[in-house]
Amino acid sequence: MYNIDRVVLEIDFDAGNFKWLFKDDVRDYKQSASQKSHFPAEAFLDACIFAGGLYDCPSFPSLAGSSSISPAFTFDRALDLLRTYGTGLIAIREQLPAENTDYTEKFARTKAMLTHMIIMNDKSKFQTMSTEKMPNDLAMVITPRLADEIYFYIFKRLVGTSMFDLLMSDSIKVPTPLDGGEAQEQRDLVQKMMPLTLTCLALLSGHSNRFFHHKHLVLSPFSVLISRR
Repeated sequence: MYNIDRVVLEIDFDAGNFKWLFKDDVRDYKQSASQKSHFPAEAFLDACIFAGGLYDCPSFPSLAGSSSISPAFTFDRALDLLRTYGTGLIAIREQLPAENTDYTEKFARTKAMLTHMIIMNDKSKFQTMSTEKMPNDLAMVITPRLADEIYFYIFKRLVGTSMFDLLMSDSIKVPTPLDGGEAQEQRDLVQKMMPLTLTCLALLSGHSNRFFHHKHLVLSPFSVLISRR
């Protein structure tokens, strides 16, 4: 799915070697030599998204079919669909009714995430993987640009991404036990954890993009929700 030539499948540290797969071998699957030039890398990415399972984007509606269809067969059908229409947007326009905007939005968001995700380059600098055709609202798809130090902390797993999910979301429900969180002990636990959570969020927002500086979170003790005011 990414703009690379080979995908590492296995690393054997004891033997000091690894195995890889050439992306062209998958992209050109079931394709004759005369057809290879008509199936570019972007169409392969669209086929991967159509197959489903990426960032909560479901399979393309006409490919979903019966639950008995295997994932491999769905991917096979997605490849055939993209060979027919050329691009994912053309396939969506021709196959889906105009009022079905839900899948179109999920497809566009997923493709933007895969195309412009944040990566660390060979100079230890963080940047988007692609700078071509970058959407103006990319910050709403991924996150506003953060400091390199924050990305490094996330990269090293010193900071969990769930904390930024709290800052970005309008409303996040605190996970509750099977009883629905009605027990007084659960409510007391949530209340006692809130000062620590808010302190962590204040530290993150204060050293992050200015977009986060004026975010205010409150806890509703009755619905056990963290909401943005």
